[in-house]
Amino acid sequence: MLKKLTLLLAALAFAVVLSACGSSGGSTTGESSTSGSAESASGGESINTSSKNSEYAELMGNSKYSTPTLVPAAKAEKEGEEFADPKPAKLPKLTVGWVNFAKAAESGVRGEYEFIEAAKALGWKVIACDGGGTSTGYTNCMNTLLSQNVEAIATAALEPSVIGAQIKEAHARGIPVVSAGAKVKLGEYDGAFYPTEKITPKLVAEFMIEKLEEKEGTKEIVIHTFPAGFAEARAEGIREAIKSHPDIKIVAENPVEAADAVGGTKKTTETEITQYPNLAAIVDPFDSAISGSAQALATKLPGKAFPEAPLLVGWDALLGSQPYMRQQPPLIAALGDNDYGADSWIAADQLAQYFARKTPISKEPEPNYGIDYLSPQLVTPEDLLTEERYPPNKSNYWAFFKAKWHKEFGVE
Repeated sequence: MLKKLTLLLAALAFAVVLSACGSSGGSTTGESSTSGSAESASGGESINTSSKNSEYAELMGNSKYSTPTLVPAAKAEKEGEEFADPKPAKLPKLTVGWVNFAKAAESGVRGEYEFIEAAKALGWKVIACDGGGTSTGYTNCMNTLLSQNVEAIATAALEPSVIGAQIKEAHARGIPVVSAGAKVKLGEYDGAFYPTEKITPKLVAEFMIEKLEEKEGTKEIVIHTFPAGFAEARAEGIREAIKSHPDIKIVAENPVEAADAVGGTKKTTETEITQYPNLAAIVDPFDSAISGSAQALATKLPGKAFPEAPLLVGWDALLGSQPYMRQQPPLIAALGDNDYGADSWIAADQLAQYFARKTPISKEPEPNYGIDYLSPQLVTPEDLLTEERYPPNKSNYWAFFKAKWHKEFGVE
């Protein structure tokens, strides 16, 4: 008992110190149960590891995609109860749709996992559809969900222009449509919830610039672009930061193919390494694409690390990216991380308030809940947990929302 108490106190102390992102087609890929969750409010287990970022209270959930949290469930439950609307409301049972941008990408799987778990906590049924990384897949998914008479739809960071006709059709039927997970235009959406990318681009850029100062002369870098708001904001943050560093020069900006982000980026990076033999850095704003860049470095420059090989930086400490940070020498030097999985819970709460109270869905991408649910930070190899887990969150949004919803709606 004393040992557990010591670990929890260490986790709280650490939290105080730290306070400060399948197939193409319209097939239904998954469905959740409507029964309430039998898990505890935190849904997780107590774990302790031994690295720099190791002290955390528990896991939110019991999946490989679950996120560790620095905040014990009891504290988060109190926060949720205090934030809850004191007036109870009746929450209807709903069938809601989820459109994934690509389950071939880990970020898509993680966002879907979190949305389904949030829906379970609300007693809702989810019909999930994988857009497969193509505009045709996205529109097919939207049409499929509309034909199945869902009562709300959430998408995993799809630009609204791609599914504009389907959003209008949903609105004509009284169906709200929201987005969660990564920056997109608001457009026709009723709400879009995502990290605004104001912090992590600066963190990544500052890290990269400091490292590149170790090299003399002109430093050539490439950026792998993607036509979506989150990738554009991240790339623009890098461009803006290097304006005051004329010795850093962008020599190429090559696009990522969402349907094959890893394999396609590997081929692109291999070509870039050959074309620019003095390449100093590679920037991957599309999170899962960085695994392809790392594979290319391992193939073309085996056993070499910066400054003998390009410095590789990107976004989101994905489980699929972490092995490239853990090996010696590390292939990935740093990642700007946001807990975009939390946005699935934000989207669920916004829909719940709309259906239970007719509260307008927020137009703000980062609605204020009084907790640091996005937890932006720079992650280097030294910051990783001993086990392969996401970086710990500085809130416990699972326990927070479950307690909030229990008080507001009486859900278990």
